[in-house]
Amino acid sequence: MKINCDYCGTLIDTDKYSTCPNCGGAYGNDHEVIKEKEKLDRADDLYFEKKELENDRMRIENKNLMTNSAANSKTVQNAAKFMSLGCLLPIITICITFVIVMIFAIAAVSSERKAESSSSKREKEATSHSSISITPVEMPDISIPEIPEISVPLIETKVTAGLGEPAQTLNYSVTCDRYQTVDRWPYKPSEGYEYVSFHIIIENTGKEDYRPEEKIMCLVNGIMCDSQWDNDRKQLSSDPVPPGIKAEGNICFEVPADAEYFDLKYGDYVTLHLKNTIGGEAVTETE
Repeated sequence: MKINCDYCGTLIDTDKYSTCPNCGGAYGNDHEVIKEKEKLDRADDLYFEKKELENDRMRIENKNLMTNSAANSKTVQNAAKFMSLGCLLPIITICITFVIVMIFAIAAVSSERKAESSSSKREKEATSHSSISITPVEMPDISIPEIPEISVPLIETKVTAGLGEPAQTLNYSVTCDRYQTVDRWPYKPSEGYEYVSFHIIIENTGKEDYRPEEKIMCLVNGIMCDSQWDNDRKQLSSDPVPPGIKAEGNICFEVPADAEYFDLKYGDYVTLHLKNTIGGEAVTETE
């Protein structure tokens, strides 16, 4: 170790000199020397402490080794005991099985005796009950009220018919049996038009008087045609018609001469779909 002299500042090698080689001053109280001694002392203390800990560890390991050896010896002894008991296990198992079989056999015999006893008891009860007379109980007469009939009103539906076919509704039928072109002199139809008169039959099929007041329209391709008055033929009357009676008359319209079909509408439910084949001639249901 090398230090500086506190008196003259000379560098001293403490491993060679015990005093300063220049001025002869002592360095025993030098702070660097003191610090180095303390460091060495601490190193010695740590060494001895480490040595002591190592010794303690060795003692503990030796003790554990002895303990494990004793435990292993005890385990070997226990294993020997179990091996001796293993020879007795088959005998013990056979004894226990025999006892269980005997218990089940005794229980089966007891249940059979109980079943025979209960069966004989039921036979005695049945014999005693057979001698008892049973009186039938009369049920009271329960009258079921009649359910009144509920009348459901019929709903009118739309109907379509052809020439000579009756279009039947709930209370009446409408038929066109013939139609023809007519001359309304001195009146003339518009250019490309002609007058056509339709013969209509209305029959009352209901139970009360029916008044044929429904409006009759003529449509060609969905376009409404103008109605005309026909003085030469009987007009359809709106007088009441009794049940089972028919009313007839004619109604005239100015229609296109090239019309393919005529659709006569009577009210909201009847349509008479008629093909135009007159060509100026009268058409009836037989043609």
